[in-house]
Amino acid sequence: MRLRTLLVILIISAPVYASGSKRQAVDSITESMLHKHIAILASDEFGGRAPFSEGEKKTLDYLESEFRRMGLEPGNGDSYLQAVPLVSTTITSSPVLLIKGGRGPQRFSAPEQFVVRNPRITGGVNLSDVEIVFAGYGITAPEYGWNDYESLDVEGKLVVVLVNDPGYATRNTRLFNGKAMTWYGRWPYKYDEALRRGASGVLVVHETGAAGYPWGTLENSIPLPNFVIDNEHAENSLALEGWITTETATAVFSQADLSFDELKEAAKQQGFTGRALELTADIAFDTSILQRTSYNAVAGLAGSMRPDEAIIYTAHWDHIGTNPDITEGDNIYNGAVDNASGVAGLLSIAEAFSRLEQPLARSVYFLFLTAEEKGLMGARYYVQNPVVPLNRTVAIINFDVINLIGPTQDLKVIGMGKSDLDSYLVKHAPDLELTPDPRPEAGFYYRSDHFEFARAGVPALFTQGGIRHKEHGAARGLEAYDEYISKHYHRPSDEYDPDWDLRGAESDMKLLFKVGRDLADSNAWPEWKEGDEFRAIRDAMM
Repeated sequence: MRLRTLLVILIISAPVYASGSKRQAVDSITESMLHKHIAILASDEFGGRAPFSEGEKKTLDYLESEFRRMGLEPGNGDSYLQAVPLVSTTITSSPVLLIKGGRGPQRFSAPEQFVVRNPRITGGVNLSDVEIVFAGYGITAPEYGWNDYESLDVEGKLVVVLVNDPGYATRNTRLFNGKAMTWYGRWPYKYDEALRRGASGVLVVHETGAAGYPWGTLENSIPLPNFVIDNEHAENSLALEGWITTETATAVFSQADLSFDELKEAAKQQGFTGRALELTADIAFDTSILQRTSYNAVAGLAGSMRPDEAIIYTAHWDHIGTNPDITEGDNIYNGAVDNASGVAGLLSIAEAFSRLEQPLARSVYFLFLTAEEKGLMGARYYVQNPVVPLNRTVAIINFDVINLIGPTQDLKVIGMGKSDLDSYLVKHAPDLELTPDPRPEAGFYYRSDHFEFARAGVPALFTQGGIRHKEHGAARGLEAYDEYISKHYHRPSDEYDPDWDLRGAESDMKLLFKVGRDLADSNAWPEWKEGDEFRAIRDAMM
């Protein structure tokens, strides 16, 4: 899709980038620079960059050394770091799930048939004889006339819900957002809504298409720590959060003499009401608790006229780390694509800003966030404790995976059409096609750090590499995307490849530098589009 509609004032006020330090700044962003940063950050030496690890220290030291080399100012008072108090819980015994009643009992094993975590800061989970209820998609959305919990008592019970939302399931564009996932389709929403209604735990039924990733992604997560912000959750959380395979769900419903497929089909229809399965569950496992501090890294350049107003670029530096339980083969989750590439992109843009000879009107910050892989924890903490007040934050520009396939005719905009920020992309690259997310059902807009800012009202731009390769067509981009998700996402095989063609990434970073520089040297305040889910929040804070 090509955006053509621009405000005349944007065109007239477009800054010139063809001379002086502006040109030098743009030209400082190079393919070789991106390769260098990714190769270092995704090396085995950094151990997968898990929070609390030696890899975190190496990553923060690297970022700080780059900040100093560029002459960037500390972004948090006199420090480049923002402490983020976290608690990690790690499963230390094999979880057991026993379903009783009906034609049972049945016992299920982890992680092949289910995965769970303990969101509370306790030594484990030991639930016994917990009643099981099915709550459809687990959604209460008055604006859509939808309430899966209508007349359903879930107090103290284990709730089974479907992944995604009814719009995806029906492909009905008048229902929720059609195929595109809404916030209601994301598992954090489902957990929060069940908690609000007094549930003891939630099991989400996994489907690869509806979730946006295969079961293997969840399976690989079970030995790894789960994170919460210290003192944020305490006992105000579910006792159990987890996922089950479709096959497990089918077996459980059959035990209750019910058809999972039939109830799933019924749950797509407006007016569906959940029901008790007349089964109970026992589930137990032990967890260890570790209270530690991780860090966001933040640097900036002060504005000359309105330094209290800021544009903030973000990228998460963390990945999954090293899995000691893998004793044969590669056990390091290097996270080259996710998200050493995004960190490299942000560092290259910071470099460009540092080359400008004249300060901009507004401040510009470069924020590298921790624990994104553990539920956007670094971003959440920053939003609760911002360096720049949210009502003085003009926009967020987020990097989470950049273009690795070469030059493209387009740029993928996740959440395209949500805010005025799209028009700045068109302004500075009028011949570039803007492509909406090709997999909107995966809900990527709700799965990266910018979302914590968006839900707090701050307009956020999230782009990734394009799809339509200039030499090989759209098939190349879609093939690369699908291969990464199915074979490398959150797996040890996400490793740096010196043969990556980063020409497209170089071009994308230059464009996003121009967007941020434009915003930083203007009086404009981008807004959410009329009717967007976050507009009212922004309006209330301004």
